[in-house]
Amino acid sequence: MRLLDKAIDLARIRSDHRSGNVRVPFRIDLRDYANWLAGKNPFSPDSDALRPADSQISLESFLTFQVMHASGGHSFSVSDFSALARVSHISIVLDGFDEVADIPTREQVVKEISKASTRLEATCRSLQVIVTSRPAAFAKSPGFSQNEWQHFSLKSMNLPQINKYAQKWMSARQLSQKDKSDFRQVLDQKLSQPHMRDLARNPMQLAILLNLIQTKGLSLPDKRTALYDSYVDLFFSREAEKSPMVREHRDLLIDLHRYLAWVIQTEAEKAKSIGSVTEERLKQLLRNYLTVEGRDRPGLC
Repeated sequence: MRLLDKAIDLARIRSDHRSGNVRVPFRIDLRDYANWLAGKNPFSPDSDALRPADSQISLESFLTFQVMHASGGHSFSVSDFSALARVSHISIVLDGFDEVADIPTREQVVKEISKASTRLEATCRSLQVIVTSRPAAFAKSPGFSQNEWQHFSLKSMNLPQINKYAQKWMSARQLSQKDKSDFRQVLDQKLSQPHMRDLARNPMQLAILLNLIQTKGLSLPDKRTALYDSYVDLFFSREAEKSPMVREHRDLLIDLHRYLAWVIQTEAEKAKSIGSVTEERLKQLLRNYLTVEGRDRPGLC
């Protein structure tokens, strides 16, 4: 906000947060970086396009290529980034680590980010590196060492936080006062039910619930199964915008999620698991399901 002279927005920030270092921010989608490590150009409309021949796998090389792409083609090299880092406070946000599911790729992502952080810390005037992730999908998933990285976990949102988030959500969508009043009435009714409050416990799930209320209103189902089906449907609609694989195999993926959820839930209830599976166990479950159901295997296992 300070770099862009957003005075009105800046005035809404607590005064003790306004006096910190002005950091030049960079955001990287780790799914894009994973494709880069696999030799692909994640910004090309051609899914088979290769990474530029003169590029490196390093995080810095990817970051500078992303800047060139997002700026419309302005020249920006690793040397330029290094020169900027020497005189600037830098913040690098690496988003969506949970969306890098392949084990060898996750290991390489961790390795390259750690190496880049060490290099930049030695030369950067001030460096902040943040990696975001949902909980690991399966047991013993490669991650960042707690000895070298600080780990923070979001707590479940309480009711006042849910209401504050909902108010900001409605304002961001520029709902009229009448629409806000109607929306609030439906939201209050739904949140009075324990299983609805469970679905509003984190920002992503709350955002899905708010979208469902906006599109379905009072017709939003109260029964858990129908409600969860609506949740899953909207979730996959969001994911389909990001992935051709999801768009092409949406119905199969939904069926697989239902099956896996049933297996994990029943095993947890019988104290046979803690609600997670190993990679090999996950693949075994998927193969068994596809074989029994006589479904095609579109490269999922």
